[in-house]
Order: sequence, then C-alpha cells, then structure tokens
Amino acid sequence: MFFKKPGDNTLSYIESNDVYDYSIDDLTSEKCFLFAPYDTLNRPIKVFSYDEKLNNEAILAYADRLPVLELQKSEVRTNPNEDSSQIDFMNLVELIKSKIEIGECQKIIASRVCNELFRGEVLEGFLQLCDRYNHSFNYLIYISKECYWIGASPEVLLSCFRNELNTMSLAGTQLVEPGSVYYEWKDKEKFEQQIVTDYIVAVLESLKLAQLIVSKTHTFQAANLVHLKTDITATISDVNTLIKVLKQLHPTPAVCGLPKEAAQAFIDLEEMHDRNYYTGFIGEWEGVENTHLFVNLRCAELGLDFINYYVGCGITEGSQAEKEWEETEKKIETLKSVFV
Repeated sequence: MFFKKPGDNTLSYIESNDVYDYSIDDLTSEKCFLFAPYDTLNRPIKVFSYDEKLNNEAILAYADRLPVLELQKSEVRTNPNEDSSQIDFMNLVELIKSKIEIGECQKIIASRVCNELFRGEVLEGFLQLCDRYNHSFNYLIYISKECYWIGASPEVLLSCFRNELNTMSLAGTQLVEPGSVYYEWKDKEKFEQQIVTDYIVAVLESLKLAQLIVSKTHTFQAANLVHLKTDITATISDVNTLIKVLKQLHPTPAVCGLPKEAAQAFIDLEEMHDRNYYTGFIGEWEGVENTHLFVNLRCAELGLDFINYYVGCGITEGSQAEKEWEETEKKIETLKSVFV
C-alpha cells in the first residue's frame, strides 16, 4: 500500500505478507496498518503487519516490481454497486427530512455511488492525487483477490502521539472561492457541525480523559472545498482507553448521524448500496505511542474496468435535496479529476 500524511511531502510504502481480520477489541499496542469498513460490528478490520516503511526514493526504485499490484481477470468480482441516480438520491434526502421532522433523528448522512468505466492508471492517479491535495491523507491500497481502494481524506478520526490524543469535528461544505478569505456559514451548516463536536466531546468526557481542550470553530480548506472545523485534544493513559475511544467515536455523526443507533438503522435499511470501506477508517496504529487514523472519505473502489466513487453529505432539517446533490458532485471531483 502507498500513503501520504497531510502536509507531508514524503510518500510511504508498506508491503505486508501478513493480513489479519480483527475486531476493534483485538487491537493491541503492536505496530500495524488498519483498513476498516463502515460496519465494524459485522465486518472485520483488515490489519496489515509490517516491519518497515519505504519512503520517496526507495518507493521509486521499487516501482519496477509494481506488476504485483495489477488487477488480474481472475481476481475481479462483478461491480457490486449500481450508480445512484439524482432522483433516487433526492428522494433519500426527502425521506431523511421526514424522519427529522417527526423527531426520530437530528441528522443522517446520505451517501451515494457514482459508477463509471475505469480507463486510468492506478499508480499514476495516486501520484497525481498527492501532487494536487497535499492537505489530505492520501492512500492506495490493494486488497488481495478483490480490488484497489484509493482515497484523499481531510478528516482525522483520531491520532495519538505519546499519550496526547487529537481528533476533530468536520462538517458543512462550501466551494472554494478564489481569493476569498471569509466565508459566511448558514445556521444549517453551523448546526450540522456543532452536532459532531458535541458528540465527540461527550464521548471523551464520559471516559474522563484529562486535559480536554476544544478549539474555536474555524473554516478549513480541503481541496476545492471549505468546511467548518473544531480541533479537540486530551491526554490518554493507555491503549485500552484508546480502544474505548475508537469504539465510541466510530462511526461519528459526521458519517452516520444522531442519534447514532437510529441513524445507523436508517442507513442499513434505506441506502441501496453497500458502503463497504467508505466512511470506515484507515491509518497507522501503535497504541498511545504513535497512532494516526483517518475517516475514509473522498474514496473510490477500483475494479478491472470500473470505478465506484463514494460520497455523501449530512442531512438536517434545513437541507435542500438539489443542493445536497450538487454538494456530492463537487466532492466527487476530488478523485475524478485525477483519472480524467
């Protein structure tokens, strides 16, 4: 697998011959790389063990052996998801709003799949992704006998370095206006983001983490979009507490909704596609010493001749179906642009 951390010009490559299926409870402080699905209750996390990472020049030297990453016909499964039509998506948004109006939920994330024929070069697309979007966590991962996944996520699920925990709430979306330094946020977007912040803070407070600090909410640019962002930090004592934090945070209201159980039940029943690894999490794990996990947003699944772009947006009482569709179209461009 290849990956690049936000703001880092260093590319990393990990080759793992040992891949395990774990639950969150199986994790220890042992160094590994995690690739988790949205539904971690019913599906395992892919855990890649490794001894070392290759960086930059070493990666380029290793590129001659990259045919191992090429998809073979015998390894390709039928495209599992059909394209989400605009009408179907907008109907889903209206159904969510009806649930909110009667008080069943405050917020639900509506997602969709954009399915296209794939004619690009996988590695070339990843390198272009890194050139264009230095702010995000970018990755290319090969799931043996299944497919590639590629992504560029601006959202930290959690990181922990020497017992200092960092996380964030990220919600609300606007298109970047060239030269603009000020963005006006509507009440709907502020409310959507505050829900995520409140949930994360409540989780950390329930676990009695020390030195909990919540930043002021600010505008954060990610590729061609800006979002509302709040940074949250705390001190964490041990790996078992970190596992508890991970179990309670994922999936956050930013990818699922609130109340969490009701939103998840709605998604399971009403979304017509399988989210798979979309809105799961990905990254390096080493307990409280050195862990960096990202929400798997702006991602795509690559088969031999198809690519499935996954995207979503938060629906609240003030959402307008057509505008939410337009927001998903803007988000898809992050990945689609590197394969054009």
